[in-house]
Amino acid sequence: MHRELRVGSVRARVPPASALERRRALATALQLLDESRESIKTRALAADEPTGNLDSDSGEQVFRLLRDINVRDHTTFIVVTHDERLAERCDRVVRLVDGRLARDTINQMR
Repeated sequence: MHRELRVGSVRARVPPASALERRRALATALQLLDESRESIKTRALAADEPTGNLDSDSGEQVFRLLRDINVRDHTTFIVVTHDERLAERCDRVVRLVDGRLARDTINQMR
């Protein structure tokens, strides 16, 4: 997992921005892995802005991890995001405007 996310040990007192991004990606990945073990019972996980504070490379790695867990474990992810690029890559997109359903779209399997 650490190699997949290119996250190593960080020894600097004040890590550079890239190290912070890697830490965020690792934290997200570890949370997803912990939750995916529990998903054996639930089969659904919520991810609130899973790529929101990440650079594009780290965000891509987190999305791939979500997709891998989705395919491998048949786990459904309910992803809340403002990132249109992320939403376009999801199987189904439910858009809310002012708390009301604005659109429900099923995308082609990716």
